[in-house]
Amino acid sequence: LNQTVIKNSHFTNTDFTGMDLSDVRFENCDFSNADLSKTSMIRVEFVDCKLLGINLSESYIGQTRFQSCITNLGIFAQTKFENVLFEESMLENADFFDCTFKKLGFDNCNINEVNFRETSLKGIDISSSEFERIGVSMEHLKGCIVSRNQAAYFAGLLGIKIKD
Repeated sequence: LNQTVIKNSHFTNTDFTGMDLSDVRFENCDFSNADLSKTSMIRVEFVDCKLLGINLSESYIGQTRFQSCITNLGIFAQTKFENVLFEESMLENADFFDCTFKKLGFDNCNINEVNFRETSLKGIDISSSEFERIGVSMEHLKGCIVSRNQAAYFAGLLGIKIKD
């Protein structure tokens, strides 16, 4: 799909493996449990979309924005992200295992229980996002930008006790 705007459409349980998207905007679309693995996305926007359980593993996602989306249980394993923003989106239990991040942002998102194992978070700002727990490889946490409360959480994972 090129240079397209798609609104109010349902793609639940659809197989879009290997799709090529450029200059596409999806508004209020439902991609729940859709398979978009091995997809290439350039300059794509998802606005107010339901992406519950979407599979975007082994994909390339560049210059893309996810705004006010429900992306819980999304699978992004082994995906390369460049200039991507998740903005005010739900990402609970999403899987970012073994991903490559270059200029990726999480702005006011719910990233509770997200799996970032084997993914470098160097230069990634999660400070405005909320979580109670996340999965992260401690060696890949270096350089991640976090809030004070989040720093206390990570210190606890290292066995450091903070005294008031």
